[in-house]
Amino acid sequence: MIGATANVYLKKFGRKIGPDPASINAAMMGGILSNNASGMCCGVNNNSYHTVKYLRFTLPDGKTYSTERKEDYGRFSKECPHLASQLTAIRTQILNNQPVYDKIRRKYRTKNTVGYSVNAFIDFTEPLDIMAHLLIGAEGTLGLYRKR
Repeated sequence: MIGATANVYLKKFGRKIGPDPASINAAMMGGILSNNASGMCCGVNNNSYHTVKYLRFTLPDGKTYSTERKEDYGRFSKECPHLASQLTAIRTQILNNQPVYDKIRRKYRTKNTVGYSVNAFIDFTEPLDIMAHLLIGAEGTLGLYRKR
């Protein structure tokens, strides 16, 4: 779905997507999320990373997960134990290294539309949430966004 089309649909609910990229009339939602689009008016607080409520994605192995489904949290850890444990281990390493933690926190206080959203490691505790938010800015390298 194109970002502007999403806003037309959301308008009847008094809502809109957070990001307002200049390309909103052509940019697809997957692209807006994949590069952590923000736009001239929304700053950091209304970028893709901070305004997404739920994410549904498919990993390269074909498994699909949604942060909207409570059962997917356990399923993710069960079906992808190595990935879940690695995400948790990286999070623990970051939390135990104050200079790295501080650098990540500083980096994501300003607009950042290039690269993985590694701030997910300090913003979330659940491996599924970390993975979902790493997808923001990943340019499609970790998984794909899925329509309902």
